[in-house]
Amino acid sequence: MSQFDGYSGKTGEVAKDFWWFTYYANGLNPCDALHLKEEHIQGDCISFIRQKAGKKNKSGKLILIDLCPDLRAIIERRKANGYLFGSDLRQGMSAIEETEYIRTFRKSKNDSLWRISKLFTLRFPINLSMAGPLFATSMKLGGVSNEQTADEMGHSHSWTTNGYQGSIGNRQTKNNAVHLTAFR
Repeated sequence: MSQFDGYSGKTGEVAKDFWWFTYYANGLNPCDALHLKEEHIQGDCISFIRQKAGKKNKSGKLILIDLCPDLRAIIERRKANGYLFGSDLRQGMSAIEETEYIRTFRKSKNDSLWRISKLFTLRFPINLSMAGPLFATSMKLGGVSNEQTADEMGHSHSWTTNGYQGSIGNRQTKNNAVHLTAFR
């Protein structure tokens, strides 16, 4: 992903920033990311209830996101209209209009990310759906418990987070195998 830094196209820059925004925001899904407003910033955190939970009339779980320097910089670059990522969502939009806006936004950003992937001849195309699984896998590799990662991502069950996490790979598996005989 660091190769993105050299890409200077306007739509590519917005797509790149949105991808990093969702990644730094605990792998946040695009719908929730587009709904974040300046009022959600509470000190050094973003605090909000997931849209998915609210639409199902559940008592939504409070999500806290650390405002790391990189996330803060993206917000400073992209905030507009009271939204943290310059969303064109507005009060009074019907559910259908909102859904269509989010679908179009995602498609547009994924198209830009695909072009960036081709430009830099990446082995696989980058898309917005990768931010959550990459966040979860990074936490796993960093030694963060599955329960803590699930909590940070707003998942009600840690088994949901399991589906997001990738394999830790052969090297880590070999390093972990040392623990099998630690009792000797």
